[in-house]
Amino acid sequence: MTNASDGKNDPAAGLMAALGHRRSVRKFRDQAVPRELLMRVIEAGVQAPSACNIQGWRFILVENPDLRRALHEAGGSVMIPQAPAGILVVYDNTTKNMPYRDDIQSAAACIQNMLLAADALGLGGCWICNLPSPSFVRRLLDIPWNYSPVAFLMIGYPTDAPRREVARKLPLDQMVGVDRFPSGGQAKTPGRVTVHFLRFAYWGYRVTPQFLKKLFVNKLVDRYLTKKFDD
Repeated sequence: MTNASDGKNDPAAGLMAALGHRRSVRKFRDQAVPRELLMRVIEAGVQAPSACNIQGWRFILVENPDLRRALHEAGGSVMIPQAPAGILVVYDNTTKNMPYRDDIQSAAACIQNMLLAADALGLGGCWICNLPSPSFVRRLLDIPWNYSPVAFLMIGYPTDAPRREVARKLPLDQMVGVDRFPSGGQAKTPGRVTVHFLRFAYWGYRVTPQFLKKLFVNKLVDRYLTKKFDD
Protein backbone atom coordinates (compact mmCIF):
# COMPACT_ATOMS: atom_id res chain seq x y z
CA MET A 1 0.00 0.00 0.00
CA THR A 2 1.13 3.52 -0.70
CA ASN A 3 2.03 5.50 2.40
CA ALA A 4 -0.70 7.94 3.33
CA SER A 5 1.80 10.80 3.23
CA ASP A 6 2.20 10.22 -0.51
CA GLY A 7 -1.27 11.56 -1.01
CA LYS A 8 -1.24 14.53 1.37
CA ASN A 9 -1.40 16.95 -1.57
CA ASP A 10 -3.86 14.76 -3.47
CA PRO A 11 -6.38 12.98 -1.22
CA ALA A 12 -7.21 10.52 -3.99
CA ALA A 13 -3.60 9.48 -4.64
CA GLY A 14 -3.50 6.81 -1.94
CA LEU A 15 -6.71 5.22 -3.16
CA MET A 16 -5.66 5.27 -6.81
CA ALA A 17 -2.32 3.70 -5.87
CA ALA A 18 -4.10 0.93 -3.95
CA LEU A 19 -6.38 0.22 -6.90
CA GLY A 20 -3.37 -0.09 -9.19
CA HIS A 21 -1.45 -2.22 -6.70
CA ARG A 22 -3.97 -5.04 -6.35
CA ARG A 23 -3.46 -8.14 -8.49
CA SER A 24 -5.09 -11.56 -8.58
CA VAL A 25 -2.97 -14.14 -6.77
CA ARG A 26 -3.32 -17.87 -7.46
CA LYS A 27 -0.19 -19.34 -5.86
CA PHE A 28 0.11 -19.36 -2.08
CA ARG A 29 2.54 -20.38 0.62
CA ASP A 30 1.59 -23.32 2.79
CA GLN A 31 0.78 -21.03 5.70
CA ALA A 32 -2.50 -20.64 7.55
CA VAL A 33 -4.20 -17.25 7.48
CA PRO A 34 -5.18 -16.06 10.98
CA ARG A 35 -8.93 -15.84 11.50
CA GLU A 36 -8.63 -12.21 12.62
CA LEU A 37 -7.14 -11.21 9.25
CA LEU A 38 -9.97 -12.92 7.40
CA MET A 39 -12.45 -11.05 9.57
CA ARG A 40 -10.75 -7.77 8.70
CA VAL A 41 -11.09 -8.64 5.02
CA ILE A 42 -14.81 -9.25 5.54
CA GLU A 43 -15.13 -6.07 7.58
CA ALA A 44 -13.87 -4.13 4.57
CA GLY A 45 -16.41 -5.92 2.38
CA VAL A 46 -19.42 -4.84 4.40
CA GLN A 47 -18.45 -1.18 3.96
CA ALA A 48 -19.47 -1.46 0.30
CA PRO A 49 -22.70 0.04 -1.03
CA SER A 50 -25.68 -2.24 -1.50
CA ALA A 51 -28.97 -1.78 -3.32
CA CYS A 52 -31.49 -0.01 -1.06
CA ASN A 53 -28.95 -0.49 1.75
CA ILE A 54 -30.17 -4.08 2.19
CA GLN A 55 -26.66 -5.29 3.13
CA GLY A 56 -27.76 -8.77 2.12
CA TRP A 57 -24.30 -10.31 1.98
CA ARG A 58 -23.34 -13.27 4.15
CA PHE A 59 -19.96 -15.00 4.34
CA ILE A 60 -18.88 -18.60 4.86
CA LEU A 61 -15.29 -19.26 5.91
CA VAL A 62 -14.58 -22.55 4.17
CA GLU A 63 -11.85 -23.83 6.47
CA ASN A 64 -12.32 -27.58 6.05
CA PRO A 65 -10.05 -28.73 3.18
CA ASP A 66 -12.49 -31.58 2.46
CA LEU A 67 -15.19 -29.03 1.68
CA ARG A 68 -12.89 -27.08 -0.63
CA ARG A 69 -12.01 -30.33 -2.38
CA ALA A 70 -15.71 -31.19 -2.69
CA LEU A 71 -16.36 -27.84 -4.38
CA HIS A 72 -13.76 -28.70 -7.00
CA GLU A 73 -14.87 -32.30 -7.48
CA ALA A 74 -18.43 -31.13 -8.11
CA GLY A 75 -17.31 -28.83 -10.90
CA GLY A 76 -15.62 -25.86 -9.25
CA SER A 77 -12.26 -24.40 -10.20
CA VAL A 78 -9.21 -26.63 -9.79
CA MET A 79 -7.64 -23.76 -7.81
CA ILE A 80 -10.15 -23.88 -4.94
CA PRO A 81 -8.44 -26.69 -2.96
CA GLN A 82 -5.03 -25.08 -3.44
CA ALA A 83 -5.71 -22.00 -1.32
CA PRO A 84 -5.05 -22.10 2.45
CA ALA A 85 -8.26 -20.14 3.11
CA GLY A 86 -11.48 -19.47 1.29
CA ILE A 87 -14.49 -17.22 1.75
CA LEU A 88 -17.76 -17.93 -0.03
CA VAL A 89 -19.84 -14.79 -0.54
CA VAL A 90 -23.60 -15.28 -0.74
CA TYR A 91 -26.30 -12.65 -1.12
CA ASP A 92 -30.03 -12.30 -0.49
CA ASN A 93 -31.64 -13.14 -3.85
CA THR A 94 -35.15 -11.80 -3.17
CA THR A 95 -34.58 -8.64 -5.21
CA LYS A 96 -37.45 -7.40 -7.38
CA ASN A 97 -34.99 -5.89 -9.86
CA MET A 98 -34.21 -9.04 -11.82
CA PRO A 99 -33.34 -7.31 -15.14
CA TYR A 100 -30.33 -5.62 -13.52
CA ARG A 101 -29.67 -8.07 -10.67
CA ASP A 102 -28.90 -5.49 -8.02
CA ASP A 103 -28.20 -8.38 -5.65
CA ILE A 104 -25.24 -9.52 -7.75
CA GLN A 105 -24.05 -5.92 -8.16
CA SER A 106 -24.13 -5.41 -4.39
CA ALA A 107 -22.20 -8.61 -3.75
CA ALA A 108 -19.63 -7.66 -6.40
CA ALA A 109 -18.99 -4.28 -4.77
CA CYS A 110 -18.40 -6.09 -1.48
CA ILE A 111 -16.00 -8.55 -3.09
CA GLN A 112 -13.89 -5.80 -4.63
CA ASN A 113 -13.52 -4.19 -1.20
CA MET A 114 -12.43 -7.54 0.22
CA LEU A 115 -9.74 -8.04 -2.42
CA LEU A 116 -8.37 -4.54 -1.83
CA ALA A 117 -8.29 -5.17 1.92
CA ALA A 118 -6.50 -8.51 1.44
CA ASP A 119 -3.81 -6.77 -0.61
CA ALA A 120 -3.44 -4.05 2.03
CA LEU A 121 -2.98 -6.73 4.72
CA GLY A 122 -0.17 -8.45 2.83
CA LEU A 123 -2.40 -11.26 1.58
CA GLY A 124 -3.19 -12.40 -1.92
CA GLY A 125 -6.67 -13.06 -3.20
CA CYS A 126 -8.45 -14.31 -6.29
CA TRP A 127 -12.11 -13.96 -7.26
CA ILE A 128 -13.51 -17.35 -8.37
CA CYS A 129 -16.86 -17.64 -10.15
CA ASN A 130 -16.25 -21.12 -11.54
CA LEU A 131 -18.31 -22.99 -8.94
CA PRO A 132 -20.58 -26.05 -8.90
CA SER A 133 -24.31 -25.62 -9.39
CA PRO A 134 -25.89 -23.31 -6.79
CA SER A 135 -28.10 -26.18 -5.58
CA PHE A 136 -25.02 -28.30 -4.80
CA VAL A 137 -23.28 -25.43 -3.00
CA ARG A 138 -26.42 -24.78 -0.94
CA ARG A 139 -26.63 -28.43 0.14
CA LEU A 140 -22.93 -28.66 0.91
CA LEU A 141 -22.81 -25.54 3.08
CA ASP A 142 -26.38 -25.38 4.47
CA ILE A 143 -27.31 -22.19 2.63
CA PRO A 144 -31.01 -21.14 2.75
CA TRP A 145 -32.97 -20.95 -0.51
CA ASN A 146 -33.13 -17.15 -0.44
CA TYR A 147 -29.34 -16.73 -0.52
CA SER A 148 -27.41 -17.28 -3.73
CA PRO A 149 -23.72 -18.23 -3.90
CA VAL A 150 -22.02 -15.44 -5.83
CA ALA A 151 -18.27 -16.06 -5.66
CA PHE A 152 -15.50 -17.86 -3.80
CA LEU A 153 -12.45 -15.86 -2.71
CA MET A 154 -9.15 -17.70 -2.43
CA ILE A 155 -7.06 -16.05 0.26
CA GLY A 156 -3.49 -16.69 1.36
CA TYR A 157 0.08 -15.46 1.53
CA PRO A 158 1.55 -15.17 -1.98
CA THR A 159 4.50 -17.39 -2.83
CA ASP A 160 6.15 -14.49 -4.67
CA ALA A 161 5.57 -10.81 -5.07
CA PRO A 162 2.60 -10.54 -7.46
CA ARG A 163 3.15 -8.91 -10.82
CA ARG A 164 2.35 -5.23 -10.49
CA GLU A 165 2.51 -4.18 -14.14
CA VAL A 166 -0.41 -5.77 -15.95
CA ALA A 167 -1.40 -3.58 -18.86
CA ARG A 168 -5.05 -2.82 -19.48
CA LYS A 169 -6.25 -4.21 -22.80
CA LEU A 170 -7.47 -0.89 -24.16
CA PRO A 171 -6.54 2.74 -23.54
CA LEU A 172 -9.12 4.68 -21.59
CA ASP A 173 -10.33 6.76 -24.52
CA GLN A 174 -11.36 3.59 -26.38
CA MET A 175 -13.45 2.37 -23.46
CA VAL A 176 -15.43 5.57 -22.88
CA GLY A 177 -18.18 6.91 -25.10
CA VAL A 178 -20.19 10.11 -24.78
CA ASP A 179 -23.94 9.60 -25.19
CA ARG A 180 -23.37 6.34 -27.07
CA PHE A 181 -21.38 3.11 -26.95
CA PRO A 182 -17.66 3.84 -27.47
CA SER A 183 -16.63 3.38 -31.09
CA GLY A 184 -13.40 1.56 -30.24
CA GLY A 185 -14.68 -0.37 -27.25
CA GLN A 186 -16.08 -3.54 -28.80
CA ALA A 187 -14.45 -6.53 -27.10
CA LYS A 188 -12.97 -9.37 -29.13
CA THR A 189 -15.46 -12.13 -28.44
CA PRO A 190 -16.57 -15.32 -30.19
CA GLY A 191 -19.50 -15.13 -32.58
CA ARG A 192 -23.06 -15.37 -31.31
CA VAL A 193 -23.48 -19.03 -32.34
CA THR A 194 -20.21 -19.96 -30.64
CA VAL A 195 -21.23 -18.16 -27.47
CA HIS A 196 -24.54 -20.05 -27.32
CA PHE A 197 -22.75 -23.36 -27.95
CA LEU A 198 -20.24 -22.69 -25.19
CA ARG A 199 -23.03 -21.77 -22.78
CA PHE A 200 -24.85 -25.00 -23.64
CA ALA A 201 -21.65 -27.01 -23.12
CA TYR A 202 -21.12 -25.30 -19.76
CA TRP A 203 -24.69 -26.14 -18.76
CA GLY A 204 -24.07 -29.77 -19.80
CA TYR A 205 -21.00 -29.91 -17.61
CA ARG A 206 -22.91 -28.43 -14.68
CA VAL A 207 -25.58 -31.18 -14.87
CA THR A 208 -23.12 -34.03 -15.39
CA PRO A 209 -23.40 -36.49 -12.45
CA GLN A 210 -20.75 -35.89 -9.84
CA PHE A 211 -19.37 -39.44 -9.98
CA LEU A 212 -18.56 -38.94 -13.68
CA LYS A 213 -16.87 -35.63 -12.95
CA LYS A 214 -14.73 -37.23 -10.26
CA LEU A 215 -14.00 -40.27 -12.46
CA PHE A 216 -12.64 -38.54 -15.54
CA VAL A 217 -14.47 -35.38 -16.67
CA ASN A 218 -12.76 -33.01 -14.22
CA LYS A 219 -9.33 -34.26 -15.25
CA LEU A 220 -10.07 -33.54 -18.90
CA VAL A 221 -11.53 -30.12 -18.13
CA ASP A 222 -8.64 -29.15 -15.85
CA ARG A 223 -6.07 -30.30 -18.41
CA TYR A 224 -7.51 -29.00 -21.66
CA LEU A 225 -10.12 -26.33 -20.93
CA THR A 226 -9.05 -24.54 -17.74
CA LYS A 227 -7.20 -21.31 -18.40
CA LYS A 228 -3.73 -21.44 -16.91
CA PHE A 229 -2.06 -18.54 -15.11
CA ASP A 230 1.54 -18.13 -14.00
CA ASP A 231 0.78 -16.13 -10.86
